[in-house]
Amino acid sequence: MGAHPFTDYIATPDVEAAYQEAIDAAVGEYGHGPYNGSISTTDGYFILDAAPVTLTEASQTFRDRLDDPRISRRDECAAWAICDETGTRIGWFFFGLAAS
Repeated sequence: MGAHPFTDYIATPDVEAAYQEAIDAAVGEYGHGPYNGSISTTDGYFILDAAPVTLTEASQTFRDRLDDPRISRRDECAAWAICDETGTRIGWFFFGLAAS
């Protein structure tokens, strides 16, 4: 079995609620399988950076951060705070390596 990168953006300011929403959506779409290639194969999350970024910035640069030693298949994924143009937190961008 291998691993491949995944991303999920959830427009919920609370990180725990956003992570649970992402898990629930992944289970609904891909099932409960331990190798389904989605965020549901992760074991929690860690907050990547203190400073929120825009969704565009996160989407364009997350691959550069996949070498973070905290990211590995079946472990925690990264949670990156997303802000709007005024700097207000509007959601969370999750990314990592999913078991597949």
